[in-house]
Amino acid sequence: MRLQGLFILGFVLFSLLLSGVAYFTARNTLEASLDESLSKSVPVRINEALVNGDDRPSLMAHLRQRLAGPLAHLTMTGGLFGHALGHCRAQVETIGALAESEAPAPAIDIRWQHEGRWLHAGLALDCEPRWGAVLLQGFVPGAVVFVLLWALPAPASRRQRDWYERIKSNGIRHREAKQLTAPLGETVLPAQLTLLEHLIEHFDRPFAELRDLALDERAASMDDRQRAWFIRSLQLFDFDISRAWAIATAQDILAFDLSAGEVRVRGVAVSLPPTPLLYYFWYARRRVEGDGWFANPPSNRPDMTEGRKLGMLMAAHQGHTKAINDLRQNGLRSKSLDQNRNRIKEELVAVLGEQLAEPYLFVSERSQAHVQSRYRLSLSPQQIVLGAPAGAKGDPAEAM
Repeated sequence: MRLQGLFILGFVLFSLLLSGVAYFTARNTLEASLDESLSKSVPVRINEALVNGDDRPSLMAHLRQRLAGPLAHLTMTGGLFGHALGHCRAQVETIGALAESEAPAPAIDIRWQHEGRWLHAGLALDCEPRWGAVLLQGFVPGAVVFVLLWALPAPASRRQRDWYERIKSNGIRHREAKQLTAPLGETVLPAQLTLLEHLIEHFDRPFAELRDLALDERAASMDDRQRAWFIRSLQLFDFDISRAWAIATAQDILAFDLSAGEVRVRGVAVSLPPTPLLYYFWYARRRVEGDGWFANPPSNRPDMTEGRKLGMLMAAHQGHTKAINDLRQNGLRSKSLDQNRNRIKEELVAVLGEQLAEPYLFVSERSQAHVQSRYRLSLSPQQIVLGAPAGAKGDPAEAM
């Protein structure tokens, strides 16, 4: 809408400029015509009158009156600008000898020599414009020019030329390459072009399809992380565009569905083996219920209390009997914690890739109070859902 408003304003200003040009061109043309006509007749008549005239001031006043009649009604018709002027009249301002300290020259200034002296007749032109005709002569050609400007294709920008050369190098013909790159003008935002680059890099699909996807208005506000999720979702779900948009714009939520044996990351289901899944759930519950930190026990002193608690959790959710018995008998060991955290990472990275999986994994630190490193999920408690969200089974991003 803003571009259309500027276009209309430009049309009005340009048309008014043409109207002004039409009026002043008509006026100047009439002045030139009148100057040429009077330059041939006025000197001859005045010279003839001066031959027998002794009272020159009276004679000049008489000549001024004689000239006033024919010059009182002038019209200009025909030609491109002829109808821009209505009633015109020329008024004799000065007539007689040319003084050395003459005022600025009038519109029509006729000069000639008579008996060794310079004489002149100065006339001013006064015209009434025909405003309807003046405006019409501006707005009609103005409309023609702006219609042509609107209809003709805009010159290709540097960005469009770059994309044109890139497409042409892939064997696309000139006309098709022009059509494909036409939408990639200066109004396309950097975020959209970045998405287009990523789509071309990851998918062997028609350029027009990828271009239109990148030009979607939702792509204009994408950050790097949303863009990465969008690309990964298209890869995971066979280029399901609707699902990819939903996942890319979703919140960073980790939801557990222990009955299905999976977690959902932004709605993307990732299946995990029972034991790593329950370790993951145990860490998540600690993050929701407290600060989430848990230090690895010393290698020679397993944590029997937490081992029994984790064993009870596994038993309540049909965990492996061997893992449950090991926790009850031997306690929670540092080796078991490390192995299961690594397995969780492997499973998430296999589905999401390392960049997208990282926020859902673990952070660690070593404090003075603990010789061993301690770990917790990097997510905030608000980003963790310990039970499967309502309608999870019908989620668009269902398990692979």
